[in-house]
Amino acid sequence: MKIKRPLSVDHQSFRYGIQLASEVAADYDKYSYHDHLVSECILGKLNVLKRRPKKNPAAAKIKDALDRLERKVDSLEGTTRFMALAAKRKLTQKR
Repeated sequence: MKIKRPLSVDHQSFRYGIQLASEVAADYDKYSYHDHLVSECILGKLNVLKRRPKKNPAAAKIKDALDRLERKVDSLEGTTRFMALAAKRKLTQKR
């Protein structure tokens, strides 16, 4: 289905469409890595929201989880590199 753009739009209909888009985006705010609520960013960019968008608390949790995962990967990478070098040294010392 292709959505056709209306030839003329009154202010209330335009605002209603923006609010609908914001409501759809609100369903995904908790999955977003964006610092602010995407739903409120939409309203702010289109001058419907008169204040700054609120911070996204879910983004902080996602960033924290990714940081912890990254530290574990770095630690595992370092451990693997150390073990490989240690095994290499043992082989050269035995010869």
